[in-house]
Amino acid sequence: MLVAGALGLGLFAVAHYYVQPPLWDKNLGLHDDRYYFGPNAYYLDTSLQNGSFPWWNPMVYSGMPFAADPQASAFYPPHLIRSLLTPAFDPYATAASLQLLLLLHVFLAGIGAHVLARAHGRSLPAGIVAGLIYMAGPFSIIYTTEFYIFPLMTAWTPWLLWLARRALHAPDRSGAAFYTLLTALCYGMSILVGFPQLTVYIGIILGLYALLDGLTRIAWTHPEERVSSLLRAMGRVFCFTLPVALLGAMLAAVLLLPALEFSQHSARTDAAGLSMATGAQNFDALHLLKCLVVFPGNTWAPQGLRAAGIGSLLALLLALTHKDRKTVFVFIALFLLFSDLSLGPPFPAGRVLAAFDYFNIMISPWRAGAFPGLFLAIAVALGIDAAGIPATSRTHALFRSGVLIAAGGAMLAILAFWLADAPLFQPNASVWVLPLLTLLALCAFTWFNAPRTATILIALLIGLETAFWGGQMLPEYVRTKVGGPLPERAGEVRGLWADNRRPAHFKPSWNMWTLEGAANGYGPLYPGRTRQILCRPAQESNYRIILSEDDVQVENQRGNLFVKRSLWLARQWVAGPLPSKQTLYPAATTVFLPEAVSGAALPVPEVTRESVEKHPLSDRVDRINLSIDDAVRKTQTQNKERMTTLRLPPFDQDGAHSVLMVGYTARTPVDVTLVCRSEDGVERKGARQQTQVTREVGRMLTFPLPDGGRTVVTLKWPEESDVFLKITKAFVLRDQADEDAHLRIVERRPNSIEVAVSDLPGGRLLLFVDSAYPGWRAGVDGNETQMLLANDGFKAVAVPAGSHTVRFEYHPVWARTGITISAFTAACLVCALAGIAWRRSRGHGVKAT
Repeated sequence: MLVAGALGLGLFAVAHYYVQPPLWDKNLGLHDDRYYFGPNAYYLDTSLQNGSFPWWNPMVYSGMPFAADPQASAFYPPHLIRSLLTPAFDPYATAASLQLLLLLHVFLAGIGAHVLARAHGRSLPAGIVAGLIYMAGPFSIIYTTEFYIFPLMTAWTPWLLWLARRALHAPDRSGAAFYTLLTALCYGMSILVGFPQLTVYIGIILGLYALLDGLTRIAWTHPEERVSSLLRAMGRVFCFTLPVALLGAMLAAVLLLPALEFSQHSARTDAAGLSMATGAQNFDALHLLKCLVVFPGNTWAPQGLRAAGIGSLLALLLALTHKDRKTVFVFIALFLLFSDLSLGPPFPAGRVLAAFDYFNIMISPWRAGAFPGLFLAIAVALGIDAAGIPATSRTHALFRSGVLIAAGGAMLAILAFWLADAPLFQPNASVWVLPLLTLLALCAFTWFNAPRTATILIALLIGLETAFWGGQMLPEYVRTKVGGPLPERAGEVRGLWADNRRPAHFKPSWNMWTLEGAANGYGPLYPGRTRQILCRPAQESNYRIILSEDDVQVENQRGNLFVKRSLWLARQWVAGPLPSKQTLYPAATTVFLPEAVSGAALPVPEVTRESVEKHPLSDRVDRINLSIDDAVRKTQTQNKERMTTLRLPPFDQDGAHSVLMVGYTARTPVDVTLVCRSEDGVERKGARQQTQVTREVGRMLTFPLPDGGRTVVTLKWPEESDVFLKITKAFVLRDQADEDAHLRIVERRPNSIEVAVSDLPGGRLLLFVDSAYPGWRAGVDGNETQMLLANDGFKAVAVPAGSHTVRFEYHPVWARTGITISAFTAACLVCALAGIAWRRSRGHGVKAT
């Protein structure tokens, strides 16, 4: 009760911040919580409330697997329970439930660190401080507030080590088997959280912990027993780690199998051939020394993100004097190793791990910094207990006091140096007073024999320092990083968007809060082929987790050429891939089939690539003239640059595929961008165009437009180019061959879409601009039909003349196979655990030999 109360008080202090006004929008989280984890959770919540499990996500990256994305956490049982208990269609309810589950895992992490410390013989006060350090250390605060999935993952680590210790030190085989199976069950749960990088780290931790524990149990002082004890220790390690790895992976097969399939279709693997950017870190020696005090491990965020305060680092020094040298060795070794991994290459452990990183999950090495805090916490607990043991001699006391004073003084000097270096926040006087008191107390108890008093007092001082740093850092960190409020329509709709529009969104994945589709998105895994089609040309050789609005609509003609809709009816096809991203073609009538053989029997005629017009419309158009005299010309500042804007008179598109034609004369190349404002007040961008140098004859710029009704367009260019550019005329062309009126979306659900096509005058190819991916099936009037790869990365089916119903459905084979394996493994584990527990309760444990 004391432990739960102490750690619960720390948890309450964190939670209290989130219930203080203003409640929103800090409770939506920061960065990834707001733009990735939160939208994913909201989609899961609304899908389940609508009666569908979302295997597919049609709202980002022009469609992508949802449940196969590990970080969606779609199979993590606590996350699923949270989703089922959350009121549907309320984004704030989703955000609040995420915060609640996150804080419960923070508390679970703190209790776990305490239990682990106690399992290694630490005192109650030392164990409480260990839990507080792991639960409320600044690194934990960063990832608690910014990366929802992190605390869900790290909460399992101390419990896994505790179970591993119980398995490795069990007095009989049945006990060893029981705790090994329980470790496998918990490891599988941690995998299901869905953070592959941390899964690898946790696997390394378990393996190394077992190995180091085995090494500490070898009879090194008895040469005649070394070999036999070494073999026994290694056998025990092997019999623990192998079943934990295999059974954990089998339990998580429901996630791992579809995720492995998805990774092969993503750009994340080495096979994709894309360059992977890694975060730059400062390896200057003085900076590393500062980070050792300010933030042990990596150099990614040195703005005062202290591990647990100077007092904890002084206790870490004292841990080296603890008589339990084996435990000290294990946790100091793990602390140093994961500090190395958090730095990454060129440091040795980081270099080795990166060499085998085929899936490129280590491109952010500082994430390994989630774990040194745990090893530090146990080592600090050892140091707190060692603080109560007086020196054995006067010389020893002088030496110990001198080391503590030198180390404490150096760390306080580094702290002063850091404070002068514009940190995240300016802390109060407690950062000086508490470590000074800790230093004085440690020196005093070196000379006086009062172990109980020393343990309680040192634990209290270190715990207070940790709490003071966290209490100051949390509000400052959140305050400086909170983004804008949710979209106005968030929570208004009850299902996925029903119309055929699907543009790029100005904030990738932000549209998921309103259940609307977008061609772009934000996420670490995505359909690689789709992104290559839609990214800006300059990024085709790079791996990037964001596909921005500018990628799709400003740097790429395809955004408003054919990606602006989910569905098109094509009346002609071309064998081969799409033309370049800056080439125009009649998108309303033409589809490119990269895998079809020229001359294939399809219900629409084939045309040659050379015969396709380099114009976005067919030869059937109507024209709307826009008066330049009625245009409104202004100057405004945009991204610190002065821009000239020309707002043209409004016009009606009537939903037809349209283009804006702009006549001009120019004496130098000028970049002209387009912004369209629809009748609902939403602004969307057009492709950036560059003028050519003209002489007496004017030229034309061609801007494919997003679909809409009543529309206002504005042209923009740098103000300094005014003297070189003159707009002479403008008009809109609408494609009369656009057959969008023949399409109606009957039903759109997470894993399917049903479309009614009516009164087709002839056969057509129905282009579904949703990422082509294994598992999709299509049917016309209930009869399964062949799907074609269209426009390089999407889907199409042939539809005869007349009226028909077309249905696309997603059936993920690997996910369903994974469910079978996971369910079978879980059932076997539960039965085996129950059987062993029953036998042990009846006294049938088998003694180890």
